[in-house]
Formats: sequence, structure tokens, C-alpha cells
Amino acid sequence: ADNLSSSERAEGEDQSKHQVGAKLQSVFEQVDIGRRIGKPLEGQSYRYRLSKLFEGSIYPELTQDAEAEIPEEEYKNHFDGFLDEFRRLFPSPYPRMSDTLLYLIRKYCWCIPSDTTRKPYDVSLADHLSTTAAIAACFYKWHESNNAWSEKAVKDDSSAKICLVCGDLSGIQNYIYAIASVGVGGVAKRLRGRSFKISLLTDMIALRLLRTLDLPLACRVMSAGGQFYLLIPNTKDALDKLEKEACAVESWLLSEYKGEIGLSIGSVELGSADLAQEKFDKILEELRRRVVVDKNRKYENSIANGPVVFELQYEGRQACSICGRRPADRIEDGDVECDDCRDDRLLGQKLVVENPWLVVTEGLPQSARGGTIKIFDSPPWCVSLVDEVGLSQYSRDSVVIVCSLRKGKLLEGVPSTFMVHAGYVPRWKNAAEVEGFKPRGDRKAKLPEKEELEKHREDFDAGRVIKSFSALAQYSEGAGLLGVIRSDVDHLGFIFTFGLANKASLSRISTMSSMLNIFFASEIESIISRDFPNVYTAYSGGDDLMLIGPWSELLNLSKRIQGDFARFTCNNPNITMSTGFALFHATTPIALSSVQTGEILEKAKEAGRDSICLFGSVIPWSKFQTVREWMELLYEA
Repeated sequence: ADNLSSSERAEGEDQSKHQVGAKLQSVFEQVDIGRRIGKPLEGQSYRYRLSKLFEGSIYPELTQDAEAEIPEEEYKNHFDGFLDEFRRLFPSPYPRMSDTLLYLIRKYCWCIPSDTTRKPYDVSLADHLSTTAAIAACFYKWHESNNAWSEKAVKDDSSAKICLVCGDLSGIQNYIYAIASVGVGGVAKRLRGRSFKISLLTDMIALRLLRTLDLPLACRVMSAGGQFYLLIPNTKDALDKLEKEACAVESWLLSEYKGEIGLSIGSVELGSADLAQEKFDKILEELRRRVVVDKNRKYENSIANGPVVFELQYEGRQACSICGRRPADRIEDGDVECDDCRDDRLLGQKLVVENPWLVVTEGLPQSARGGTIKIFDSPPWCVSLVDEVGLSQYSRDSVVIVCSLRKGKLLEGVPSTFMVHAGYVPRWKNAAEVEGFKPRGDRKAKLPEKEELEKHREDFDAGRVIKSFSALAQYSEGAGLLGVIRSDVDHLGFIFTFGLANKASLSRISTMSSMLNIFFASEIESIISRDFPNVYTAYSGGDDLMLIGPWSELLNLSKRIQGDFARFTCNNPNITMSTGFALFHATTPIALSSVQTGEILEKAKEAGRDSICLFGSVIPWSKFQTVREWMELLYEA
């Protein structure tokens, strides 16, 4: 398994002596989709510093001496930290403790190269160990199924013992933005809730399939943007179970989301030779083709069993004012909403509390409160967002997994991971800030009434009250308007499939995916909370984001994010991002502004990508600074 996980180390590559303290080289330095690359000079490369994930810089630095090593004492301190946390987390064995160990390794080994005898040193030890564990688990299941335990059978690499599976959720964008009425309240939190729900569904479907096959979480080699990749044993039993459970999930999605979201599955056999460089990218290309074929036959299995009719019994009730597709169950702040839209709203609220934890249980927990989401059937899983106090209310016997949504916290005695989520929102520092807030000029801002301020003064002074969009607009220079930006990475699917050319491998793809998610789910939030505290995060994760705030600040932030992303990806012109920027009055419904900003983003992409579209013009990022300097000159004049 270790040898196959290391298949990116092609024979004939530049070999050198083992460097004990070598620094990890950035995998983004290798990406090439046909744009000119200004490669570093001979002897230079982009390298990472040694640090715990979320506690140090994630940006690779251009080093003049590529052979420079990390001091031995620094490595020793890092290793001691790993041992201390290992002892805390694993005082004694417990079921599925390997899932927790996987994330502990990611926390400490994300910036350590897996091999330092062949250049480039661009695969992290965390991803190499993860794919090694996945391959080993699949091999074990294959040999167990075939009762083939002889040394000859184990060493035999002529059989395809593994399958690579890709799952793809379709209809994501339409679902996230399908808010029927632009007049409903709390749309920003609903968007945040819906976006998070898609990420959650992607991860939970992958986990459900792995639990059905009794495989560890390491077998989920990638998960982002509504897609996941799994390694499973290439046995009839495993493939039959996969198909049966995938059909069950498909039926549940059809019933729950009424055809809005669908699951497409594709798989390819993997022989030992298929994991090697020059072949793995062809495997990815074939796998994506099979997923597209399955996507064109969405819900085939469910529909083949008989007609599908969605029985929505309104019984005198009006339609939900948010989605317009289900009967409303209640009235909340003047809006009539269904249970699903209520869950979106409560999810959006809970995602911005301090240090939230996501708890997945089998069956409905006794301590479940509003906002608990039931997913899947027979057996059902329930997902709840709780704070650290709420964690103690759950029986560990019923817990499927626990995920920290803030940085890298892990728990002892239960399968525990971190699923970092960008949930920053601007809050009033205290009641005095509200009382001293003066709108600019003749602007009007919807501020908390005096009675509300006194009634909830404790919450204001504790920094728990979120600023309204009306108040945020007052922080803009010039016109008191809100800005909205939507950004995503250009050609991402193409980059994953073809960008590494003959250097594509399971570990490299895994490394690139996990690095991108670190930037969008963690670093974006750090940038905003530290330097742009009045910007509201609607969502950010995978490879895209949507932010709301004072338009003048947001204009500066959009360039900051593009610049930091370029630095994060080694200033490689093959990896770029596009942005749509729009202005709105503070009273404009976010449901409307998000869709319109998305249309503006598409204009930036249609004009060639690597640009921002604002005020009706598409400006390449390379010319943005020049245009801004003209703006400042005109403003001064």
C-alpha cells in the first residue's frame, strides 16, 4: 500500500540523498494547463514552514536555497506536540479511533514532505499516509473476500484490487439560490445554512457509503464542491453494497429534495500500474466521463421502480414564502416557512456561534433541539450543531462522528474530525459602540432601538449581536451602499483532471484538494476577521465564496483575496480566480443580490477569466491596480 501510495515517485526522477529536515514544496508549482509559467530560477522553489495546521502560515515562501532544512530542534518541538496530543486523545483504544488519528496526522503533518529522496518534494506526509491507509484497507477487504492470504497472492499486483469511486451532487447552485420570494427575511443566514447543508451532504453521503462498506474515513480521498472520491475494494460484495446504498441515498434525495438535488456515481477499477504517473490522469478523465453518463440518467433507479409522485398535502395551508415549493408549517417574523427552510434558518444562526460542533448520531438524540436535521433512512442519521456544553448531552454509543467547525480541535473517545467552516459575521463590540454610532451625512441606518438595547445590553456587551446590513452600509466611503462579491477558481475541474499532466497521482490530487479547502474555509475567515471586520461571510469553502459588506471595503478585499490566492498558489498563472462585484442598497433582498452578482461573475468568466467584473466593465486583475490609481487621482481632483 505504501509503495502504491508513493506512485508519484516515478522512476528516473531526480534522486538525491535523504534530507531529514527538508521543507514541503507546494504542489501548485507543478500545475500547467497551457498558460506560460514563470518558473523559479534554478535552485529556488516554493516551500512551507513547519507549523500546526491553523496555527501558522499556510503560504509557501519562495526560497533561494531549495536545499535549506528545518532545524532539528524545531522538528523535535513539533514532534513533541504531536506526542502530547496523541496521548491525550488515545489513552485507550475505542472503535474507529483511526478516523480521529487521521485528522491528528493532518494537523501536524500537512506541511511535511512524504519523501525527500526524489524531487519535487510536493506531496504532504498527511495525504500520503491517508492514501496509504485507504489502499491498505481496500487490500485487506479484497483478500478477505477472496480468502487469498498467501504471500504470493498479497504480492500479486496483476489483479485490480481497488476501485476509485466519484460521487457528484448536481443541482447545487439552483438549490442554494432557489428562494422564491425576494421579500423574505433572514436570507443571508438561509444562504449560509443552505451552502453549509450542501457541504454537509457531500461529506455525509461519502461517510455513509464508507460505513456501509466498513471502511475507514481515510478511504474518502477527496471531498469538495459537491464532489467526493472514495477508494473501495474491487469485490462483487463491495460493489453490490455500494450500488444498493447509493440507490437508497438517491431515493432519499428524491423524496427529501423533490428532484432539486441528485447524486451521480461513477467508478473505475484501479490496478497497481494505474496509480503510476502518466496513467492516473487518464483514469481521472475516464472516471469523470462515467459520472457525466450517470448524470444524464439521474434518478433512473428510483423511477424504474415505478412512477414517482410528490404528495404535498397543503390542506388549506399556503405555500412556503421562502422556497415556494412546500406547504408552510409556521409563521416566523412575518414569513410563512416550511420545515426545510426553518432548518436552513436555524443552521445559518448556529453556524456563527462561538466554537460550534457538529454531532452526527444514529437515530434522533434525546437532547435534539430545533435545527437538528434528519438525513437518510433505515437507519436515519441526525445532524445537530451544538456548543461545547451541548456535547456532553450525547451518548457516545449513538454518535457516528463529531466534527469541530473551528480550527483543529479533536475529542477523545469518539470518532472526531474537523470540518472547518468560514462563519465570520460582524458584531457590535458592546452597547457603547451602538450608542456612539453616527451615520454619515443624512444617511439613515436601522440601528437597535433604545428599548432593545437596554433589554439585551448583556448580549451587546458580550459581543453577541450581529450588525445589520443597514448599519454595515454606513461604513462605506462615498455612497452608503452595500457591496456583494462572488468569486471562484477558474477551470478547477480541468486543473484536477489535466493540470498535473504526467505528474498526476492519488496523493498529489488529495494534497491539492485539501490545500484549496484550507484557503477558502480557513484563511478567508482569518483575512476578514483580522483586516476587514465589517464584512459578512455568506459562505466560503471548497473553491468559491460570497461576501457582503461596505462596498469600498469590499472592493479592497476582493483584490486582497485575489493577491493572497495568487501567493498561496505560487503566483502560478495557470491557477486564477474570477470575481463578480455589485452594489446594492442595504434594503435589497440578499436573494436578489446574490443571483445578480452571480450573473456578473459569469461575465468575468465569459470575458476570459482571471478578472473582476464591476460597474459594467471586466478588468483583468493585472490591470486592476492601474485602474484603482486612476480612480484615486480622479477622486482627489
